Amino acid sequence: MPFADLHTHTHYSDGALSPADLVGRARAAGVGVLAVTDHDTLDGLPEAVEAGRRAGVEIVPGAELSITVGEQEVHLLALGVDPGHAGLRAHVEHFRTVREDRARAMAERLREAGVAVTFEAILAHAGKGVIGRPHVARAVVDAGGAETYNDAFDRFLREGAPAYVGKERFDGRDAIRLVHAAGGLAVVAHAAMLPDDTALEALMRQGLDGVEVVHPAHNWAAQRHLAAYARRYGLLETGGSDYHGHRPGDDARLGRYGVDADGLGGLRRAA
Repeated sequence: MPFADLHTHTHYSDGALSPADLVGRARAAGVGVLAVTDHDTLDGLPEAVEAGRRAGVEIVPGAELSITVGEQEVHLLALGVDPGHAGLRAHVEHFRTVREDRARAMAERLREAGVAVTFEAILAHAGKGVIGRPHVARAVVDAGGAETYNDAFDRFLREGAPAYVGKERFDGRDAIRLVHAAGGLAVVAHAAMLPDDTALEALMRQGLDGVEVVHPAHNWAAQRHLAAYARRYGLLETGGSDYHGHRPGDDARLGRYGVDADGLGGLRRAA
């Protein structure tokens, strides 16, 4: 059974590569099962499925949804969903509009802070993808408001900074119900980046299916803690590279972070 990477991104959200190029790179890295999980969009899935068919790579249709648990933002991987599900499609289309409105508001705040960023400049960085803060950060650098992408986040776009605009809330319980209605599994992404297990515990009571144990941001101790937590509460264990294609070390992570044959078998049985 092939190695599976269950967390990747394309240029339909904040990744650098087209779905076809991502599939080709994953295949070269020895990945046989690839979940394409762009942020709040399903638009890249048809191209990914077709490229996977040609390359002999199984594509798991997915998305990474931004949800709220209490006052905490959490990212939820929706794995194995039906891309044609009407409710899920309506949700991602709504959030495309929400993201555009948020980007307009951030551009206005940046101008008030003395950085000449327009919505059109942000849109140019987004290209085919849904707009996110990474696209705003690149527009800030282009406008001379920051030296680097990370500098733009630190100075203007992190929570509490002058141009930060909060996201519309999407309740975790509603998100899990939507993922299940679309035939998918609901998995908390990069769970060790959360400050504690409070959100995990709340989502578990609301029908959460799994937790991403293997991720580049998780050290050995974090992986051990999350694996033990998953086994204690009967949650599925997933893993992925969180590949974007423009981050240092991205290519080296393909084929290294994910789920082996045993783990993939368990996920298939659950699905």
